[in-house]
Amino acid sequence: FFFFFFFFMLVLPILPILVLLLFLFLSVCLTSTFFMFLFLLLFLLFVLLFFFLLLNLTVGAGAYNIRCCLLLISSRELIGLLFFQRWLLDSPHSMQLCLPRARLFRGRRQKYGTRP
Repeated sequence: FFFFFFFFMLVLPILPILVLLLFLFLSVCLTSTFFMFLFLLLFLLFVLLFFFLLLNLTVGAGAYNIRCCLLLISSRELIGLLFFQRWLLDSPHSMQLCLPRARLFRGRRQKYGTRP
């Protein structure tokens, strides 16, 4: 009984965070856009699951305000993560899929030796 309690209460909630950190670590070490894409996809999935879970739990008079706050928090996190991804993949070894800012920095670095 204690093993099941330990597993479901402590290990299972930590597993998604560990998977996200693993993908983030792999994307930083390998400068791989594939792992960063997986990280973004899983993070978006977890944010949406958390959002809809709390959306189902909040029923009552103040439910609309809570939903608006959750929507603001999740959109801010996603915007911050997109900026973080653009900053993280700003290296000459990355694939530069849709990062014109990174290409601009790379060109200036080759020309002047420093970033603006």
